[in-house]
Amino acid sequence: MKWRGITCALLIILAGFLSYANSFDNSFQFDGYTLILENPAVRDVFNTAVWRDFFQSHHRARFIGFLSLGFNYYWHQDRVFGYHVVNWLIHLVNAGLVFGMVSLIGRTPRMDQEGWARQARLIALIAALIFVTHPLQTQAVTYIYQRLTSVAALFYLLTVNAYLKGRLAPAGAGTKYYILAAVSAVLGMFSKETVFTLPVMIFCAERYFFPSERRKSFWTYLPLAFLLVIPLILLFDVGHVFKPRAVRAATHAVVDSRTYLLTQFNVIVTYLRLLIFPVGQSLEHDFPVSRGLFDGPTWINLLALLGLAGLAFKMRRTQRLISFGIVWFFVALAVESSIIPLRYVIAEHRLYLPLAGFSVAAAAAMVRWLPERVALSAGLSAALVLGCLTFQRNAVWQDEVTLWSDVVRQQPQYPYGHFALGVAYQRAGRPDDAYREYAITLQQYDQTQKILDIELLSEIYNNMGILDYLAGKDQPAEAHLLKALEYRPDFPKALANLGRLYYEHERYTAAERYLTAAVEKQRNFPHSYFYLGLTQQRLGNRAGARQSLQSALSLFARQGDEKMATAAQSAITGLGEE
Repeated sequence: MKWRGITCALLIILAGFLSYANSFDNSFQFDGYTLILENPAVRDVFNTAVWRDFFQSHHRARFIGFLSLGFNYYWHQDRVFGYHVVNWLIHLVNAGLVFGMVSLIGRTPRMDQEGWARQARLIALIAALIFVTHPLQTQAVTYIYQRLTSVAALFYLLTVNAYLKGRLAPAGAGTKYYILAAVSAVLGMFSKETVFTLPVMIFCAERYFFPSERRKSFWTYLPLAFLLVIPLILLFDVGHVFKPRAVRAATHAVVDSRTYLLTQFNVIVTYLRLLIFPVGQSLEHDFPVSRGLFDGPTWINLLALLGLAGLAFKMRRTQRLISFGIVWFFVALAVESSIIPLRYVIAEHRLYLPLAGFSVAAAAAMVRWLPERVALSAGLSAALVLGCLTFQRNAVWQDEVTLWSDVVRQQPQYPYGHFALGVAYQRAGRPDDAYREYAITLQQYDQTQKILDIELLSEIYNNMGILDYLAGKDQPAEAHLLKALEYRPDFPKALANLGRLYYEHERYTAAERYLTAAVEKQRNFPHSYFYLGLTQQRLGNRAGARQSLQSALSLFARQGDEKMATAAQSAITGLGEE
């Protein structure tokens, strides 16, 4: 059966559109507020000074992704439709690159010799359809901030495609493709750290699909290997990368590289279960940490993973494409599921790039072991079922309340889920519901005796203080804000809120102390400068008040807050001439 490229492209686009048709008006979620709407680099994309500060932060290895969000903000501000359209288009391009990669692999010498070439187009179509419709992709597509994941995958897949194209080109005609591969690889490594395994994947493709007499020499690989220098430059503080850190899991705990690796044996098996049977998805999973090899099912899962790796090794010559898909899955997961402790031990968006390998292996298995028409029917049926699940999952992402209600429904004993639902209710203007969820969070910490997450507890008390203040309950508000600072004495939000409360109660000396501390801890928060300026005016410090209000005016103007910028300008005018 022959499949024309235009027919395949239309099927992929249609499947992608129908799967995500209900997602284009879904709201910002989670990090979308702090890392997009409140991020100076995103809000002021053409300000080089802001980007200089950005390159001093730990986000510098994700520059390209943030830059794309900055252009989105320039055109759309807080209107979500434009962000979703870009995310969806990137996802479609990535599905097309999966299709292109498999098609190119079908033309390689090894695949041609082993009789895969004739079936390559069908395998490519089924793989692309699985990739574009699988519900696990929603966290990297519908969740706006996780564009960083899909952008990194785009450059990863583009690099592999360009490299294969160069290898298949006639002698002397492949240079332009190698240049494209190198440029794409560099851009990818400035998109997200997951791209750092790209040289390893190129090496695997070379070993799998080109016979020894046609493989590239060591000197040809040297420029590719040089790309590994980029991760070393970006992650020069090796001690920071591998240091033990607090993770959000079933028990808030500090884990080192060994503990994180042991936990990942269980996580990866969970990933495989979700790939095959995508039921029980959640924005966050209340996942237990493994402290030893014989802690729970860790050793059993390790044996299962070793068995899968052994199967890939055994099939490397007889079922080459299936084996390559399995290897792709493990290599693409290597950065986030190995020995580098990350804050979340499990996250569904981390499967975005590995799912390309799963899709290739699954499609190759269908076409290899089933009659062609049966394989096509199975592939289309799988895409239909997965697309329906994706459509259903996108409904959960409608807004913060629906998303975190889903987390709490599935994991009612997960404290952070209740906290996040409280934040969602607070943003939605439902203070009583928010207060209830914060109280449940604190109660669960007391009942389960989980290790305290200091940052979480300080946020809870700060938010409860804000709700008390808005309800006119100033005494409980003060108590809650002081409690937040008891857990985190340098918490800028609590310092600013307490300073504002004291200002409105005419306790100007205390207000100045807390607002000054807030400004020192977070210099890009204009409200702290604004109330500090008003407080200094009341204390007779006109020069200090003018300086603080000028800083507030500059920040409000940069953030596009015309109302508060006007208020700051009025306050400056009220100070009179210097």
